[in-house]
Amino acid sequence: MKTKSYLLLWLVPALLLAGCGSDEPATDTTAEVTETAAADSLPAKVEEPDDNVRKVPYQPVEEKWDLNGHPVRTGGLVFVPASQWTEVEPVGEEIMRYSYGPLKDEAHPARLSVFSMPSDEAVGYVEWFDSWINTMDYSYLADPSSAAIRSQRNPDQMTAHVQSLWGTFLPSNNDLDPDQTDPRPSHRLVGVVVEAPDGLVVFELVGPDHTARVMIEAFINMVNRMKRT
Repeated sequence: MKTKSYLLLWLVPALLLAGCGSDEPATDTTAEVTETAAADSLPAKVEEPDDNVRKVPYQPVEEKWDLNGHPVRTGGLVFVPASQWTEVEPVGEEIMRYSYGPLKDEAHPARLSVFSMPSDEAVGYVEWFDSWINTMDYSYLADPSSAAIRSQRNPDQMTAHVQSLWGTFLPSNNDLDPDQTDPRPSHRLVGVVVEAPDGLVVFELVGPDHTARVMIEAFINMVNRMKRT
């Protein structure tokens, strides 16, 4: 009887571990990104956003995405966006702008803005972090920066500084939304500043909760798979 008890104690955790791992998407960051082979070299899902890009509990989404869009080369790196994102006319200093959604009856789409700053013109990532905090309503906090979740990633030996925010987005404090002024509650903003070979490449993703979560999932995988050129 003791032998059977020990066997059961060993089998149950093993089966639980096997079950937990079976649904996890595989991580593959070794694929080469090229102008012509991006669709074949990038699997659909690599990983889900981790706790460093969540401000409220994150639930995996069911909407499908891939990283088979048109590759963009800037600042000494190349990134490949999701094909589900729509390219729209850039605003101000943006070099690219993507739109997605809205989903689940949300009123606004999520957007991803891309900036490329040469080394001699770039401000530091801390200044970008501060500017993003100022686009959210944290007036109820003595220290607004305490609302931010920050981390670093290292795609292809580059440093990517990540800041995640959640709360009421203030379009009036953001030059990228000049025609929109009404505060928008339950919005997510994820900003990434990449120290690229030729300067800073900056990404700003903002949108309503559910739509943004879908876009963030693809976005973080895109950041993980950036390559030097």
